[in-house]
Amino acid sequence: AGGKSVFLKTVGLLQILFQCGWPLPCDASSASCLMQGVVLGMGDRQDLHQDLSTYAAHLQLMAHALKVAGSDHLILLDEFGAGTDPALGGPLAEALLEPWLREGPKVLLNTHYGNLKRLASQWPTVQDARMGFDTTTLKPTYQLLVGAPGSSYAMELARRAGLPDTVLTRA
Repeated sequence: AGGKSVFLKTVGLLQILFQCGWPLPCDASSASCLMQGVVLGMGDRQDLHQDLSTYAAHLQLMAHALKVAGSDHLILLDEFGAGTDPALGGPLAEALLEPWLREGPKVLLNTHYGNLKRLASQWPTVQDARMGFDTTTLKPTYQLLVGAPGSSYAMELARRAGLPDTVLTRA
């Protein structure tokens, strides 16, 4: 609820506009570069006809991205690793990222996996960021805050959504 997906979509849109030669609506000191390609992992790509669950479709896209994405690519991943058991999905997501961390495509992702949030302390090329969130009003500020990973406000949002106290206490 903090604007992470909107941020990724905005980055993707700005990159495509730049690739097409459109002037970007940004500060004059901003910099960008042309990319050979953009890999976008956003939305639910499940397909019953192809027997693809949400996670299987995600893995299919990751297999494709590992084959095609070089140092001249931009990779945008929304809710990276979502759709499976975090105990298994987290390590798999980290193993998928490692070749890119070594070989240099620009990767921008959001995730709730704790192990991925800790990558900045292990890889000098990784930068943590989060979207601003007003904990009093439980509303996003839509500001990108660089330097630390974000937190989940699952319980607060569940309370605001009207879940009963018995459920929240049990959780």
